[in-house]
Amino acid sequence: MIGRCGLASLFLASSGNRAQKIEPASGQRSASITGMDAETAARRWADTWSHPWPQRDVEAIAALYADTAVHHSNPFHEPGLGPAGVRRWLADNFLVEEDMECWFGPPIVSGGRAAVEWWAWWTEQGQELTYAGVSVLHFDDQGLVVEHRDYDHHIEQLQRPYADW
Repeated sequence: MIGRCGLASLFLASSGNRAQKIEPASGQRSASITGMDAETAARRWADTWSHPWPQRDVEAIAALYADTAVHHSNPFHEPGLGPAGVRRWLADNFLVEEDMECWFGPPIVSGGRAAVEWWAWWTEQGQELTYAGVSVLHFDDQGLVVEHRDYDHHIEQLQRPYADW
């Protein structure tokens, strides 16, 4: 388990029963994008989501998205466009999510893109739900999200991440 929705500036990853800090190898960086590299942007994205999601802070999350952002929360629905689309999606979901907890893994980065695993649970209209998923992100030269795609699975019960998640 990585930790409860309040990650330090460095992500923690589970190794057996001991959590370890994940740091880039000496001299290694993700591909640089002007202003902010994708790894830094992805870590900022996950850290930002980890705090405001349970607190239902729409503005803190929407501030991560560029004006031109396309947010695909579901591949079979129309995407949200720009921070306004992200705000709309968040507001709709935050209305029904209660007793929310979440965890984020370290990003996997290639060029200006990153994938970030996450695990979350909440109660929605009396039903306990657990979601495990990944967000695939593309960042602009300022480290803002220009494309966000979510893929996830869920069960109708609360379940903590498995031991070596």
